[in-house]
Amino acid sequence: MDGTAGHAVGTAHDLTPPGSRRGRRRRRPTGEPPPLPRHLESTGVGWMVAAVGLIALTLLVFMAGRYGRGMSVAVVDNWVVQRLAALRTPGLTSFVRGLSGLIGSLWTVKVLAWTTLIVLVVYKRYRHMIVAIISVQATSLVAIALSAAVRRPRPFGVEIEGVWAGWSMPSRPVTYLSAVSVAMLYSLVPKGRWRQLGKWVATALVALLALARMYLGVDAPVDVLVGAAIGVTIPLLAFRWFTPNEVFPITYRRGRAAHLDVGGARG
Repeated sequence: MDGTAGHAVGTAHDLTPPGSRRGRRRRRPTGEPPPLPRHLESTGVGWMVAAVGLIALTLLVFMAGRYGRGMSVAVVDNWVVQRLAALRTPGLTSFVRGLSGLIGSLWTVKVLAWTTLIVLVVYKRYRHMIVAIISVQATSLVAIALSAAVRRPRPFGVEIEGVWAGWSMPSRPVTYLSAVSVAMLYSLVPKGRWRQLGKWVATALVALLALARMYLGVDAPVDVLVGAAIGVTIPLLAFRWFTPNEVFPITYRRGRAAHLDVGGARG
């Protein structure tokens, strides 16, 4: 009797699929975090389409058509720059030169970037910090690569009154200011009214820098347009994809640690 029972138990054990014994047990539910609610939104898709389209057109016009379509665009660009240069006066030129140096200086961008990183470290928003660093660096690499591929000279027919270095396309000061501004808005400013207000302020600063550089004869309209598109698009898509507000909200208010109602009779 005992042998028969032992044989029966052993037979049942042998019928168990081998894979179920050796495989790692998985809990139900698995315990894995849910996927992030990634929403690029219509504005994000619009910026992406605009940036990709402008980069493609820039490569097509200024590389494949350097002596055809590229010259036609250069003529229009330089006409705009010459019209702005016709408005120059000694006092206005000094003011615009100072404004361009203040807003678009590399030191200004560095101060804004380091301030953002310090605040993120203090509030332990390491995910936002990593996304900000990578997106801004990616923006810089794209701008440098496009500049080396196109090699567009500075506007001709006007005297250059501002500080410049390297090729004209895209405008690097406009690109860097746009990228750092978007990184600051999406890593430091809570979503809502304050972020919308910050977007208007950032837009005004980038527009002022673009007009100042065109007035000084440093950049052409297409240069600042492409630079702004690249600078806005890459950080915007990165933050909306990797730090959705539903999962990683930005708040500076300290809430209660307890999740139970400890007031009233229970308290």
